[in-house]
Amino acid sequence: MKHLLLTTIAALLLAVINFPVNAATPTFEEWLKGGKKIPVDRVFTGGSPWFNESNGQTRSPKEVYNILYSRQSKEPPDQLPDPVGKVSENWADLYEPHVDGKILYRLMKPMTFDSNKRYPVIVSLHGAGGRGADNRKQLRDWNKLLAQEQRRSDYPSYVLAPQTTRLWDAVDLKNIKDVIAALPSADKDRIYILGHSMGGHGTYILIQIDPGYFAAAAPSAGAGRPKTEEFIDASLIKNLPIWAFHGDKDKVCPIERDQKLFAEMKKLGGNMKFTTWTGDKHGVAKKMITGGDNGSTQLSSGHCDGETEFMKWLFAQKRSANSINREKE
Repeated sequence: MKHLLLTTIAALLLAVINFPVNAATPTFEEWLKGGKKIPVDRVFTGGSPWFNESNGQTRSPKEVYNILYSRQSKEPPDQLPDPVGKVSENWADLYEPHVDGKILYRLMKPMTFDSNKRYPVIVSLHGAGGRGADNRKQLRDWNKLLAQEQRRSDYPSYVLAPQTTRLWDAVDLKNIKDVIAALPSADKDRIYILGHSMGGHGTYILIQIDPGYFAAAAPSAGAGRPKTEEFIDASLIKNLPIWAFHGDKDKVCPIERDQKLFAEMKKLGGNMKFTTWTGDKHGVAKKMITGGDNGSTQLSSGHCDGETEFMKWLFAQKRSANSINREKE
């Protein structure tokens, strides 16, 4: 508890550190002496610049400095180039910050709101690089992609991005449900959940706690670390539409566990699609949204929707009374 308190305090202190936008670039030595502060005017779609999600390792101070101040380094900055289509330069501000005492979260509302319509809700779970209490670095690669203007026009919805300091659990699910329950015109039959790495792990956790709550789930690299104990019971989620993604060269969260789950789903006649990114390691989060020409997708049964474009597939999924009853079998 003491460690968690100190971690939270440190994150809160980090959130109020302010570098003037036009301040002179410090030397590496000056930056070290200044406490290795992260300028708040820099938003990293990969979360904290200290955490490298491609290999699960912590970067060195020199690597972080190079990323912050665009110096030549062996590793490119953990950021995305702008996707095709118009994205606001201040895209992160499209996700409004909220604090209700129980949960920190960002919320992007439908671009054009009509109270006579019902809007799906996408729950976005960050990975380890998004942990903290600054209510900002949970915004991930896919959050930027979902903020693209054409995509928002084609798929109007709420996007809810909560933040946690630990692994996702039942407390988070309760808080997420409370937020969604208060959203005006939210379509309770079209609540989707997705996440990468720790967020993919959390996706599997939350859909097992209440599989009837969600209309679909998309975990990316979410089956756990090499030493993670078995935590997925396929029988609990066999009727929920799931589209899982994984790089076959992932050393952080090896693909074998997802492959085992998919095999179990096939035996159960479950509703799971499984895309393998050939040659990719851990950093495949954005491909949930964009797709990729190195992916191959398998279907666990005839229950699966064969749509090949992720966003079309996601928005076609709808919770029904029949599916809820099947989950109770």
